[in-house]
Amino acid sequence: MMNELVNYLRIHHALDKSPREALLLVANYALAHEIIVTPDALRQALRTALPERGEALFDLLGVRVPYPLSALCYLALYDDWLRYAMCLTLEALLTNCENVV
Repeated sequence: MMNELVNYLRIHHALDKSPREALLLVANYALAHEIIVTPDALRQALRTALPERGEALFDLLGVRVPYPLSALCYLALYDDWLRYAMCLTLEALLTNCENVV
C-alpha cells in the first residue's frame, strides 16, 4: 500500500504543492484510510526527519493511539505542529528516506 501511495504522490507532484494541498491529496486518497500509523511509526519518522528534535516534536503532538493516515492528514489541516510533522513525514517518504512510516 505504501508503494501505491508514494507513486500516487509522485504522479501528482506532491512536493511541488503547498503543505495544505499535499495533506489534502493524501487525506483524499482512498488507500490512506487503510494505512494505519502507529505512535511508534510516527515517532520513528520524526526521529529520522529531525534527528535532534523529532522526539520532542512527537511528545508535543500527543499522539498515543494508532490513526489512519487520512485522519492524521485531515487533523493536520487544523493543527500547526501536526501539519509540520506530517509534512516532514511525507517529504521524507517521497525523498526515499527509509523506514519512515
